Amino acid sequence: MKNSIIKFKKLAAVLIASFMLLQVMACCSKQNTNSELDTSTSPFIGIDIDERTVSRSGLSYDVFCILPFIGWSYGDDYTIEELKGDKWTPLNTIVSPDSIFWASVSYTPSLLRLNTQKIDWTWLYGELNAGTYRIKKIIQKEWNGRIIHKYIISEKFRVY
Repeated sequence: MKNSIIKFKKLAAVLIASFMLLQVMACCSKQNTNSELDTSTSPFIGIDIDERTVSRSGLSYDVFCILPFIGWSYGDDYTIEELKGDKWTPLNTIVSPDSIFWASVSYTPSLLRLNTQKIDWTWLYGELNAGTYRIKKIIQKEWNGRIIHKYIISEKFRVY
């Protein structure tokens, strides 16, 4: 009886892991570049904002992936949009778009949310007014040194 329970637990663990892998692959198997993923309700990949750090000038966040070892990466770049009525509107930058440069760095999403990063957007957008916003980032999947998919992930936050 004890062996049967152990075998059942192992089988259940394998089935759950397989299901999670299939969900991630289905979620992330679109063929077109820069597809927008609605990650606000995804337990598999997305942006996790530390609500305690949200202010008019910045926030702290983590990009997470339930299976980070399958070639995901992201950089420092981001955009912010404001919810006006029922539409998301990109914020205007306070600097010329020609003078915006991002560091060429690549981070790997963390299963345990160990890559917390702080953003101060005052150089790009100034201080935000009270309202509902979302941060958008590009995350890419690489295979054999080639980028095979790019996705835009986002997460909402509120400034008071």
